[in-house]
Amino acid sequence: MMILIYSGMRINELFSIRKADVHLDGQTPHMIGGEKTEAGRDRMIPIAVPILVHVKALMQEPGEYLVSNTQGGKKSYHNFREREYYPLLERLKLPKRTLHTTRHTFASMMVEAGARPEDLQKIMGHADYSVTANIYNHANAEQLTRAIRLLG
Repeated sequence: MMILIYSGMRINELFSIRKADVHLDGQTPHMIGGEKTEAGRDRMIPIAVPILVHVKALMQEPGEYLVSNTQGGKKSYHNFREREYYPLLERLKLPKRTLHTTRHTFASMMVEAGARPEDLQKIMGHADYSVTANIYNHANAEQLTRAIRLLG
């Protein structure tokens, strides 16, 4: 979950990342991946500091994919959702939510932290920033209060 929240990837994008596409050396640890839109294909997805330790741990696990099934192959979204994700929400007594909400969380966190719109668009793999802005940015009361205070 942390990787989704701090990367902005779609769940199927995460499950499609091969270990060969994870680059931990250099100044900017990142993954190469993405799907769905032409803008999202083979994009650079920076690895945020809070998830770097988790990505490094997954790199030590057997299998070709960063997140593998029990046989080391590509993990199935349906199986993950039904066997792991929904049972986890139930144990935590949380309402059922789709995994796609992690993209909304990521976008909102990035906007609140001051990320440039064009950078957020590229990280999320959107061809047009209006998609990012209109769908994923949920302004909270604190943000709106800060905005109105700009008037004095």
